[in-house]
Amino acid sequence: MSEQLLKQIISQLDKMDSRLDRIETDVSEIKPDVSNLEGQMLETNQIVKAVRHNTEFISAEVNGLKVTTANLEAVKRTEKMLTIMNAKVATKDDVAELRTHVIDEIDAIRTELKENISQIETNIRDDMKSLFEIAGEHEVKIRTLTRRPV
Repeated sequence: MSEQLLKQIISQLDKMDSRLDRIETDVSEIKPDVSNLEGQMLETNQIVKAVRHNTEFISAEVNGLKVTTANLEAVKRTEKMLTIMNAKVATKDDVAELRTHVIDEIDAIRTELKENISQIETNIRDDMKSLFEIAGEHEVKIRTLTRRPV
């Protein structure tokens, strides 16, 4: 081989050595950055895991709140229906009060009716007495006897 070729090869090898040195320098400069990135990635992974755990926990709580909300809505609907039913249905106290009121009215009507019947009876007796006086007691007894079957 010629010397010139050897010089070229050596020159190329020197260039490659200098390139390799630069690459080694670059790699050694990058190593701390990579090391930092690895630490940051570990930290980020831990944060992601914590966020995922919190998300699952929050999701479970939201589901629980949905169930609680549904139960509360059912209770509100039931309370509303009970309020409507209470408004439509008489309570025992209402029935007792109504019964007492009706009985009082019936008693008042009965008392008034008794008074009216008593007054009518008195009027009839007075009228009969007047008739006896007009027709004479003797004539009334004769008529009474003639009506009786023999």
